[in-house]
Amino acid sequence: MVIFLKKHIKIFIKKKMSHKCNSLMYGNVGLVCLKSKVITTNQIESARIIIKRIIKKFGKLYIFNKFFIFNTKKPKGIRMGKGKGPLNNKFYQLKNNEILFELKTNYFKANLLAFNKASKKLPFISKLLYQTKQKSYNGFSRYNCIRNR
Repeated sequence: MVIFLKKHIKIFIKKKMSHKCNSLMYGNVGLVCLKSKVITTNQIESARIIIKRIIKKFGKLYIFNKFFIFNTKKPKGIRMGKGKGPLNNKFYQLKNNEILFELKTNYFKANLLAFNKASKKLPFISKLLYQTKQKSYNGFSRYNCIRNR
């Protein structure tokens, strides 16, 4: 599906891997955004580096986003005309209660520390979603939330 916003801007929308706050698909801990926000690749990369630095090789990190908004910009000293400039940034529109990261490890304190430090690098209010080991009455696992920031 292709959406045309202006003359030169195309947005390609595919099926997203992200999902809502009520389920963790791959990991046992997840970082959830509470407000809609536009984020860039640099913000995701800085949060990913912080999480990987704390977790190291003891866990697996899943990132759920597809950057589909692209920004172009011409260099400063160039004259007008001669077409459109090169790609400058990629953006992603986060929605309410969307899971951004999931982490699969057995070390709960390391998960808390990693996600608390990563949430300070991100431009939105987030909460930590974790899976408890108890089973609820209908046979599914329970999820608890801790609010960050």
